[in-house]
Amino acid sequence: MIGQSTWLVRVFVIATLLFAPLLVAASADKAASVKTPHLTASLISEHSGVVPGQPFWVALHFDIIPEWHTYWRNPGDSGNAPTIDRSLPQGFSASEIHWPYPQRLPVGPLMNYGYSDQAMLLVEITPPGALPPGQAIELQADAQWLVCKVQCIPEEGRFSLSLPVVAASRQTPTAWADAFGVARQRLPQLLPWSAEVDVDVDSSQLTASIDRGGGY
Repeated sequence: MIGQSTWLVRVFVIATLLFAPLLVAASADKAASVKTPHLTASLISEHSGVVPGQPFWVALHFDIIPEWHTYWRNPGDSGNAPTIDRSLPQGFSASEIHWPYPQRLPVGPLMNYGYSDQAMLLVEITPPGALPPGQAIELQADAQWLVCKVQCIPEEGRFSLSLPVVAASRQTPTAWADAFGVARQRLPQLLPWSAEVDVDVDSSQLTASIDRGGGY
């Protein structure tokens, strides 16, 4: 049974979303970076060029003002995860979003998960093997996110990032390269062992076992 305080917080979050002003749109035009009253969002690349057939990383980066936050893929008891709709050149493919592990964001009796200060939502792009050198590749994305302090504001941005096609010997890291490395280190990793959970409803017992494969 939901307690009165939990119920009130949930009602407040839902009401904020329903009766908030229209989506805060950063710009009607596509740009590498867009600015809202609460954060600056940027479509960034780890490298300054695209090498034919060689995967590379891009990210939607949030620089968030103090005391505000966005959400993780599992936002917790309230909130919504950011979404990114990508538009890629022909022959390109993209991974799903890779989400660095989040912070705990308690709100009253609720527990949410997300990012404050900085956030990087990583995507790996794979270009085709045959690309004419010297041409510019344009990556486009439409993103929506929820940014919250106590109240929550839905926002959106339209992004475009242009990168030249280069030979592998001429590919150089951008100023964001170190941030990409740090973000990848924060990606959740699969445990090196398996686990099973058995639930006996009749006896109200929960049994868990872990197979470490002979390790410790």
